[in-house]
Amino acid sequence: HALFIPRDHRIPRIRVPLTQCPKDFQKSSEEPYPDLFFVEIVEWKATTHFALGKVLRRFGREGEIDSETQAILAEYQVDTSPFSDQILKDLPSDWQISKKQLKCRKDLRSSCIFTIDPATAKDLDDALSCEPLENGNFEVGVHIADVSYFVRENTPVDTLASKRTLTFYLVQKAITMLPPALCENYCSLNPGEDRLTFSVVWELTPNGKIVKEWFGKSVIHSCCKMNYDHAQSVLDNPSKTWTSQDFPQIYGDHTVSKIVSVILNLNKIAQELLKGRLSSGAIELNQPKQWFSLDSDSGYPTSCKTYEMKESNGLVKEFMLLANISVAKKILTGFTSTAFLRRQPSPCAQMISKVTNYCKNFDIHCDGDNYRSLQASLLAIGTNDKDGIHTQAVSHIFLRAMTRAEYFCSGTFESHDSFKHYCLNIPLYTHFTSPIRRYPDIIVHRQLFNLLEGKSQDNSMITNTAKLESIAKVCNERKLAQFNVGKKSSELFFSFFVRSCEPLHEDAIAISLLDSSFDVLLVKYGLVKRVYCNNVHLESWKLTRVRKKAKLILYWK
Repeated sequence: HALFIPRDHRIPRIRVPLTQCPKDFQKSSEEPYPDLFFVEIVEWKATTHFALGKVLRRFGREGEIDSETQAILAEYQVDTSPFSDQILKDLPSDWQISKKQLKCRKDLRSSCIFTIDPATAKDLDDALSCEPLENGNFEVGVHIADVSYFVRENTPVDTLASKRTLTFYLVQKAITMLPPALCENYCSLNPGEDRLTFSVVWELTPNGKIVKEWFGKSVIHSCCKMNYDHAQSVLDNPSKTWTSQDFPQIYGDHTVSKIVSVILNLNKIAQELLKGRLSSGAIELNQPKQWFSLDSDSGYPTSCKTYEMKESNGLVKEFMLLANISVAKKILTGFTSTAFLRRQPSPCAQMISKVTNYCKNFDIHCDGDNYRSLQASLLAIGTNDKDGIHTQAVSHIFLRAMTRAEYFCSGTFESHDSFKHYCLNIPLYTHFTSPIRRYPDIIVHRQLFNLLEGKSQDNSMITNTAKLESIAKVCNERKLAQFNVGKKSSELFFSFFVRSCEPLHEDAIAISLLDSSFDVLLVKYGLVKRVYCNNVHLESWKLTRVRKKAKLILYWK
């Protein structure tokens, strides 16, 4: 037998018959075999310390980015197989919008509509528009890729999407939910192309109050593909005379000045929407994300920094939130027991006490009695924290205290009080704005369309409570897997970055103290790492607690 040692210390060592091992395995070796394997436990008797297993897959050399990435994807059961011929044959070829579709949709192709996304984005699933009205209000539109037109219920591509559930994002690549022909072409709101969309259009007052709203299928022709930096430049220099050279290619008859005006008007309304959310008790927690620059040849990281969330990011976020909230309210009116929604339960008091105890250690006032007092405390910490270190630390601890948001079917709970989303502090919420990369959004699109067509009581999957509860469970499991895959991918690339620095000297702050370890926040990178005392060449260490204040004393050799 060969003895396989799992990376997770909670799992027993696994014996595999040599006859089932790779041919180049040596029967005896002083050095561990250098490759990573995926091994399944087939038997573990109570009378032995070792389990019996079999090799399912060989990833490659341990410590290399490709093999380590394969291991991460396998651990969380991410489907990386190529899209089958059956799936690809089911997709349209050289597709164009038919006259029938144009007749049954609102034609918005002449409107000034554009996308704002990360610079590297290929799947553009949301676009914005804003037109001033004579009464001083604004007609604002959120236009979302109509993926449900291409992904019909019970088709091969729908079955696949329901299993994949989400697009998984790693540092160096994405594992898409849908085939590239859909997510990067026919569904993507690429500039200069007619595209099918599902729109939410409001009449909003300048302070963001909804006067009226419209939901419906539409056709748009995006006039520009902007990234957040383009939009931010406009917000930073509102009085500048902009030219076409300052922007990506502009399609149609729209002018630079028109696009600039739309961005500025959208941002003014977005700021009012944000102000309104915060005043009603919403809690804003922005966890830093790492961004890596990769060597074009080796694929290894050459630099690392945190992705800066700018005002332009907030602009898009506010209107996506408003669309999701509006759609949630709408579908619940027709699907009272089967609306596909998203909620976040309140955190338990014990977890909130960890946040307040941390603050006490640094003499920071934090009132965790209720969400309003907690939000006020977080805002006060941010205002008084000049270098932002404690704000970042408290945010990390607070995120740990939060319960995970989850998808659910409205018939699952007897009371609407259970529908509430804690951090957003709203009674109803769903996901509507990212159907290219989230299967729940496709379900919500189908429900909204059926409601608008007067078919909310049909016998399809979107009205089957048991089926929707099952889908919600799978979506929640895959959402957690998506989070863990992204986190582990960032940690993997960060470890390679640290090795290349030899050594890396950075400021950190301790955010959690345990008996023989402590967690530190690397401020520059927004990363939390656990340091084990027995790995730091200490002579000894001692943890004391006085009046809920913890102190860990390290004695160096």
